[in-house]
Amino acid sequence: MDIDTRSDIYSLGVLLYELLTGKTPFDPRTLDEAGFDEKRRIIREQEPPRPSTRLTTLNDADVTTVAKHRQSEPPKLLKLIRGDLDWIVMKALEKDRLLRYEFVSAFAEDIRRHLRNEPVAAAAPSAVYKFRKFARRHKAALAAATAIAAVLVAGVVVSSWLAVRASRAEKMSRSEANKSRQVAQFLQDMLNGVGPSVALGRDTTMLREILDKTAKRVGEDFKDHPDVEAELRNTIGNVYLALGEYQNSEAMHRKALAIRKRLLGNEHIDVSISLNDLANVLESLDKLAEAETMYREALAMNRKLFGNDDPNVATALHNLATVLYSQGKLAEAETTYREALAMEKKVYGHEHQEVATTLNGLANALYSRGKNSQAETMYREVLAMRKKLLGSEHLGVASSLISLATLLNSNGELAEAETLTREALAMERKLLGNEHPEVATSIERLANVLHRQGKHAEAETMYREVLAMKRKLLGLEHSEVAKLLDSLTDVLLRQGSLAEAERLFKDILTPAVESQPRSAGLLRSRGSLRARIGRWKEGAADLANAVQMDPNEHWGWYRLTPLLVEMGDERGYRQHCEAMLARFASTKESFIAERTAKVCLLLPMNEEVLQTVSSLADTAINAGKGDSYLLYFQFAKGLSEYRQARFASAIEWTKKASSSPGIYFLDVQTSAVLAMAHHQLKQTVEARAALTEAVEIAEKRLPKLENGDIGDSWHDWLIAHILLREAKALIDGQPTPTTSAK
Repeated sequence: MDIDTRSDIYSLGVLLYELLTGKTPFDPRTLDEAGFDEKRRIIREQEPPRPSTRLTTLNDADVTTVAKHRQSEPPKLLKLIRGDLDWIVMKALEKDRLLRYEFVSAFAEDIRRHLRNEPVAAAAPSAVYKFRKFARRHKAALAAATAIAAVLVAGVVVSSWLAVRASRAEKMSRSEANKSRQVAQFLQDMLNGVGPSVALGRDTTMLREILDKTAKRVGEDFKDHPDVEAELRNTIGNVYLALGEYQNSEAMHRKALAIRKRLLGNEHIDVSISLNDLANVLESLDKLAEAETMYREALAMNRKLFGNDDPNVATALHNLATVLYSQGKLAEAETTYREALAMEKKVYGHEHQEVATTLNGLANALYSRGKNSQAETMYREVLAMRKKLLGSEHLGVASSLISLATLLNSNGELAEAETLTREALAMERKLLGNEHPEVATSIERLANVLHRQGKHAEAETMYREVLAMKRKLLGLEHSEVAKLLDSLTDVLLRQGSLAEAERLFKDILTPAVESQPRSAGLLRSRGSLRARIGRWKEGAADLANAVQMDPNEHWGWYRLTPLLVEMGDERGYRQHCEAMLARFASTKESFIAERTAKVCLLLPMNEEVLQTVSSLADTAINAGKGDSYLLYFQFAKGLSEYRQARFASAIEWTKKASSSPGIYFLDVQTSAVLAMAHHQLKQTVEARAALTEAVEIAEKRLPKLENGDIGDSWHDWLIAHILLREAKALIDGQPTPTTSAK
């Protein structure tokens, strides 16, 4: 196809038309109802009304809405658009490419002239001009596919490029700051009134095809202009990311970064931008450690280039906090979010989109640390701020609804959680379409709420829908797919469908997939399935393989440990604990510290190990103050004190953990440790009473292995029975057999 940059100018004109009026140049309904040949004729021959004329044809309600979204009033908006902006848009929409702007820079310069109240290159048409237009209307038509693709798609790529360049210019180019700020502000004001549907509400299949063709050509067509190539690769990478095409996005951003480092060195704002954009894609691909490294590099670069109290530094801090949160480094994430938030409030004020985004991230970190009350307050503050700044139908609002619903779900407020999640999902489907990662994630969250309410059949249907989407979008080895399998397995088992759950893993975890290093999450999921139905050895084998493949993920280590004890593999248990402590002894995360300490205290250990474990228990207590999970940290401390023969202290700490009955696994664990500590202090009556309570809760409240499923908290079930057996053996004077293993 004979397409050059002036085709892109046409596409940019289409988008600017919509930004100004809220409508496309041609009525979508008319195009939909027309036949193919008629569509070609309309696009080739009909002149769209000028933007100001289009506004006058709207009803009062629509005009008011358009003006409000553009922070204006109908008369002022009409006055602003009539004249220069009319002709700038119409020049970009010229049927004859020779009469359009020749370059994007010329288009941008006309906007600058308009903002400076200078004469623009575009002007109202003369009589001769109109006559020539009439003559040209009857020439041979351009190819319809080119015209439709330009109208529907190409504008997204080029206009995104211009918008990103304009907005970044405000931060990057100090020497031309005034001009860049004017253009960036003009475009940003318009973009604020248009949702993501401007880009994603069109035919994304065609968009993907054109992006793929453009991506193949960009390296060849711009080989003599590597700076332009890098910019275009960066833009195409961002569009791919918005469409959920993560692998293609990664390839584009890696090449852009390599070009910029070669051209600009390692201390330039463009290099920082490429680092940040690539790290963003890597997060989506679950390559979190590499993403963290790049975010840290970008942060250090921005600090050096701009100093502190700069928007670039605040953004880099926010991004770093997000990837820390994704890796479970919650304490560091919270600290980093707070630093970013303070900086953003200083730069932007207290009501700004960037402030809302970082406040939401901080709320996520607080929620994950069990600080639900603080998190809920922040979530509601963010939701109100986003509705005020963005309107009631925006992806930012949908995100806030989801965050609040997730917290309410964990608090047991299921009806409201379901309502909010459904509202957010409907909004995302409208704005993003039905095949986007965010839509898949929201469907999964709704399934979680339904599952908790006992609506298992509906939840299963949704889990299967999400599984199909995420397998396609993310690939089998992504951690989100593994987590989803855990949820789907649980809902299947609750419906008595063990055979179906096993068949699911058989289909997914083929020998070829199982051998892949990135299949650790899938192995953890299958290991958990096997463990919860009492197949200890098979579960342990899966979890051991997962630990080898992904040694930095503490969940695999944690879940494997009680299985080794239950199987009677004392030597393997001790070796496993030594390796686990070597890896996680220096953690500052309360949850990792608590879990590591607890499972490495299931059997008596030597003095060196006990010192390390004691330090971890202290870390959990100190880092977890104010967490709703503090009970678990206190229990780990109590068990640590017991193993060190500090029995009175063990009783004191363990009683704190048993102060909130109803968490039955923890109730059995605390009662068993209390029984043993009292026994060691010769407090026979107290020891017997605690043991009796532990046995009674285990028999009446915990799931039975013989029923075929001990639940998704099977690891807590095992820890409870391991400690209960030890208490019975100590107090009754004879060993108690382990639970049967398959």
